[in-house]
Amino acid sequence: MFTRGFWLAGYALGVLALIVTRSPILLLVLVVGLFTLRQRWRNPVPGYDQVPNSKRLAMGLAFAGLGVALAVTADVWPAVAPAIGG
Repeated sequence: MFTRGFWLAGYALGVLALIVTRSPILLLVLVVGLFTLRQRWRNPVPGYDQVPNSKRLAMGLAFAGLGVALAVTADVWPAVAPAIGG
């Protein structure tokens, strides 16, 4: 459901995160992702971008909800981890 422009923007954010974190795992993900990006750029799947706006909105809200849930629970984890032996 992402357009080609969003694929490029996401890859650029990934490169920026790699520069900041210097994570070897992120480097591996970006290298593999580069092959996928190249393939999708040259051979787009017909109809991939043609998603109804209602489904786009639903997916966006689901991702936003996931982000909120992760942000809220990130502050809770340090208090919970000792109680479960983590």
